[in-house]
Amino acid sequence: MANPAPRIDFPDDSGISDRQYRLWKEMLENRTGVRIAPDRDRFARGQIARRMAELDVRDPDTYFREVLETLSGNAEWGLLLDRLLNKETRFFRHRDSFEYLEQRISERLARSELAGTLSAWSVGCSTGEESYSLSMTLYAACNAAGHRPRFGVMGTDISREALQTARRGIYRDSAMTGLSVGEKLRFFVPEGPDHCRVADDLRHRTGFIESNILESVSPPFADAMDIIFCHNVLIYFRRWRRRQVVSRLVASLKVGGLLLVGPGELSDWVPPGLERDRYPGVQAYVRIE
Repeated sequence: MANPAPRIDFPDDSGISDRQYRLWKEMLENRTGVRIAPDRDRFARGQIARRMAELDVRDPDTYFREVLETLSGNAEWGLLLDRLLNKETRFFRHRDSFEYLEQRISERLARSELAGTLSAWSVGCSTGEESYSLSMTLYAACNAAGHRPRFGVMGTDISREALQTARRGIYRDSAMTGLSVGEKLRFFVPEGPDHCRVADDLRHRTGFIESNILESVSPPFADAMDIIFCHNVLIYFRRWRRRQVVSRLVASLKVGGLLLVGPGELSDWVPPGLERDRYPGVQAYVRIE
């Protein structure tokens, strides 16, 4: 039998070959756990090629080695990572989860089951809309229970560029579509002709830090959290890595604390130490041990 013809590795119109692109995809998954979906391959290849052109680097293998092996590679990797990752988000994305959270927290506050300052963690917060949505939700829950608002929300992400936007807290008016009129009036102030800024009262309760949960040996916070919100993050991971990530989240949650993930992201598995809290359209868990 004749030997099969050798595989010929042609570059696409970005100038990056299949072999070279596979190396980038593998490095992205190894470092962040994120898999690039097939329908995003063309975009990702184009971003790598665009960055090479900016640096006037003509050989993809040379660029890859510089990112992987040189002292300046970490900074360059961070810049490229900002371009490769999908930062799509909006205020109150999946409103049902925030309504569930407001109801549960207000009920527990009314029954005096929660004491001290509430703490919430927004995992993969991107440009901050989710974190500020959490803060607005906790503000409403405290008011509904007749309590003075005492809470802090911390958003984490691996994208420095996204975190800079989150810390500024300034968004285009077109990004306000997920907000009610009351929410916009209460929690935002005009910033120029077509932007809004998160009001200081809310922004001072909402912080942001750079963190990669896959690289963290221990949780990024010293104290366990009352709430962990992890929406549209696990879908980018392989199944075994999802379980690894969720196990780390559980370790950061107080007994009685709430973990919310995107609907369907853990449909076939209840993590140890958690119990599903049934609520229409929401995937939420309570830590029981």
